[in-house]
Amino acid sequence: MLKKTEQLSATDKIISARIKLLLSQPFFGNIVSRLELVETRQFPTGATDGYRLYFNPDFINKLTSAEVLFFVAHEACHIIFLYWERQNDRISQMWNAASDYAANDILKVNKIGKLVDDCLWSDKYKNSYSEEIYDDLQKNAPKNAAAYDKFLKDLASKILDTHLPMDKDGDGNQRTQEEIDTL
Repeated sequence: MLKKTEQLSATDKIISARIKLLLSQPFFGNIVSRLELVETRQFPTGATDGYRLYFNPDFINKLTSAEVLFFVAHEACHIIFLYWERQNDRISQMWNAASDYAANDILKVNKIGKLVDDCLWSDKYKNSYSEEIYDDLQKNAPKNAAAYDKFLKDLASKILDTHLPMDKDGDGNQRTQEEIDTL
């Protein structure tokens, strides 16, 4: 048993969050427990490619256990709701923001962990689909080119994780059609 003064490693925090999800939210827990854990500094926070859960130990170690739980469940949302498959021809930064707003709302409403500071969530988008949020973001985006670019950068800066394309794994390797279909 760890003493209160000892800190868990980032990997242990992720494992602990997976166990808590299995016990309290079995659907989410089952999804994230199937993912291979990959500790990496390749991403500022983390990512999933549907097979692996990538996490930056520096980011994870700054979070409380409730925030790690939220982060891990957030990654499950990307898999469950197939956000990467639903993007179609939408603007990536805006679609990723819309997906995060939707995922974070689901987790907040269902009291799964604690919302990570400075990530995307708004009462305005309660119970909304990513497509609805995207349409609203696009409708309310500034028309001036410089302001529009700033708007996209501001959204991107609050996206909780790195959103990976469906056709590549977390290492950038091209997936086969069979791997994509399996996802």
